Amino acid sequence: MAGERAPSNFLTDPLTRRVFMRRAIQLGATVGGAGLLAACDSGSSTDAGPTTSGGTATGTVETAGQPKRGGTIRFAGAPGARGYDPHRWWDGWAWGGITAVNDPILVATQEGALEAGIAELPEISNEGTLYTFTLRPNVMFHHGGVMTADDAKFSLDRLLRPSTGNEGSSLYNVLPIVGLQPVLNEEADEVSGIKVVDDLTFTIELEQPDSALPYVLTLPFAAVVPRDVVEEMGDEAFNLAPVGNGPFTMSDVNLETGLTLERFTDYWNPEVPYVDRVEWTSGTAVDLAVLQVQSGELDMVQETPPAGMVSQLQDDPGENGQLFVGPVNLEYFMNMNTTYEPLQNVDVRRALAMAIDRERLVRALQGLPIVSKGGLFTELTPYYQEGLAIPYDPEGAKQLLADAGYADGFDLNILGQNTSPFTEMAQTAQADLEAVGINASAEIATPELWVEKSYTGQNPEPMVAHLWDLPYPHGSYLMDGGFTSGGIEAGCCNLSVYGDSEFDELARQAHLAVEESEIIDLYKQMDKKIVQDDVVAIPLFQGVRIELLSKRLQGFFAPATLSTTHLFREYWIDEDAA
Repeated sequence: MAGERAPSNFLTDPLTRRVFMRRAIQLGATVGGAGLLAACDSGSSTDAGPTTSGGTATGTVETAGQPKRGGTIRFAGAPGARGYDPHRWWDGWAWGGITAVNDPILVATQEGALEAGIAELPEISNEGTLYTFTLRPNVMFHHGGVMTADDAKFSLDRLLRPSTGNEGSSLYNVLPIVGLQPVLNEEADEVSGIKVVDDLTFTIELEQPDSALPYVLTLPFAAVVPRDVVEEMGDEAFNLAPVGNGPFTMSDVNLETGLTLERFTDYWNPEVPYVDRVEWTSGTAVDLAVLQVQSGELDMVQETPPAGMVSQLQDDPGENGQLFVGPVNLEYFMNMNTTYEPLQNVDVRRALAMAIDRERLVRALQGLPIVSKGGLFTELTPYYQEGLAIPYDPEGAKQLLADAGYADGFDLNILGQNTSPFTEMAQTAQADLEAVGINASAEIATPELWVEKSYTGQNPEPMVAHLWDLPYPHGSYLMDGGFTSGGIEAGCCNLSVYGDSEFDELARQAHLAVEESEIIDLYKQMDKKIVQDDVVAIPLFQGVRIELLSKRLQGFFAPATLSTTHLFREYWIDEDAA
């Protein structure tokens, strides 16, 4: 990266990189199942420029030969998407469509480095406070217009305006961008610190350096959309008919039944995508979808198959199926709503953490995930701390509850989803909490209802089965959105409703820090505070990605970034492999 100071990147050190990749390989060996090799090249980066998914995978399936062009991917998407406006939804289900339609400003590679996206790596000047971005020339939008710096400024202003309703705003409204506060206060529509220099150049001026800025520009939120289309269509229409600069166009959007993706022939990188079309259907039950993959009617399923079905698939994926299992940088945990009266007491929250048997939960999941012994950061990050998780101790939990005045327990609803592993998380937690005297109930909701009651609800359920990944090597993605006061103000996704001034200050310091060692130490402090000191979240297990794929579907890998998202540009169809 050019400029006076590059952003911190914990994988630039060769020794750290070797440790990271060795951990990934070790994790791959522990999971079981098919195709568990870490650090395998997806083989899809080209001289035409990097694709948005980079090169190193945490798991692979056997690939037959070189990529082939043409064909249609038949995909069963989970229900619950609320649209495909990149500036609105913090939603792994929606991101599969959003990343197909849009490219981000920058790219976080699988190795954790930054690469050019639809802009070159920025020049950084003025002691780390001025970022100058140059867009790729002649990048076309789907409607035929050419992307300009005016579109980039319009998109960033739109992303930052509260009226847009960006669920990821807590990642952005903490950035010290000059002129941001008047926009957040709805006193201005444009951020004065974001300026257009010429048709291909724009700048972002900061009041002080911030180590997170380049990384948040790698997310699907940081898509550049055409100003003329959005202003003509309006936000609601654009949400269901998005126009971007990515490898696919999107049409026929119906939130209940699905959509269509078609190869964009004027995409700036001619090497991808390989397929001509993605037929995306929604609303199919996951067990039925799995059977349809086995019978050759589908190629991919967005939802994870139930644990019992995975066990059967490991023995025999089916006539037309191939099973992928691979570790990912993804932590599953329980949020506890600290505004719920019994859970306002930290000793009660600690008792709940002591009552949950992680080992039993993983057994219920057929031993596939990796039991959490650390906090909310996985072993695939530099923030991991062995022994941070509160040990299982049901007798100690009973004593804490009695000392807190809850010897007879209290009512507690646990919100899960009717998809694996959330169903198992909620049901096993219910049994564990009942065993220590709590009147627990497990509410197994559809994905749509889960979103309504957690992400968009003003007061989440007392306990929510949740997950979080780390799509770029900066802990702000997890901590800013999940546990700061800004996450409460944004309405997503601080499901613990945890507002703590000391924690907020640690988060602020992490943004200001530029030394890697200081950034790592601050996020370790935050993780300890969340998991061990204030006990507002209970880490359960590090996830694995489980996919049943048709044999004709090739090129699949589990990305280290956007670990729950399907990257359709990377996959291809080989009818001879079926």
